[in-house]
Amino acid sequence: MRCKLQALPDLPPALERLVVSDNRLLELPASLCACAQLARLLADHNQLEQLPCALGLCRALEELDVSGNRLQDLPVSAVSLKALRTLRLCDNRFRQLPAQLAQLQLAHLDVEGNPLKQFPEEVAGCVLCCGTYRSFPRPIAADAEDGPRAASTPMPRRTSCQAFDCGSDDELDCSDTETLQAFGPGA
Repeated sequence: MRCKLQALPDLPPALERLVVSDNRLLELPASLCACAQLARLLADHNQLEQLPCALGLCRALEELDVSGNRLQDLPVSAVSLKALRTLRLCDNRFRQLPAQLAQLQLAHLDVEGNPLKQFPEEVAGCVLCCGTYRSFPRPIAADAEDGPRAASTPMPRRTSCQAFDCGSDDELDCSDTETLQAFGPGA
């Protein structure tokens, strides 16, 4: 069951998982940034145009899936997400990736389906070791004999983006209307 939520209520600070995939959310509440124990945020396939500026305060965040939105960039604070291992940004509006992604210890980075023109060379190693893609713009590399050249070899085909619903007590899932009502007005 999909709730087609357009907004979320304030979130409890002890929240560990938030699953709000396949809704109509335009933004995530500022209270999200007070969720210091949040490890998993799945907000894919909504209508998000930006993420909260203070997202970096969610220092326990290990997985962030914001695929299928309208995002063009990440907040600067995202570089503070040192626990982040999985970052799914596919099917958004990113034209470039921030160089700061190279500072994260990602195990999986998914940026397929974005109108990327190029990306910083600092991120190239992260992309090559973290993600697999159908095709991807490569950074411009210097060739000692021929001057600058663009590496154009397509990367291996990847599997589709995944979505998760764990169904545990410490997770807010949009299909759990009883839990949602508990956090709603008057709670």
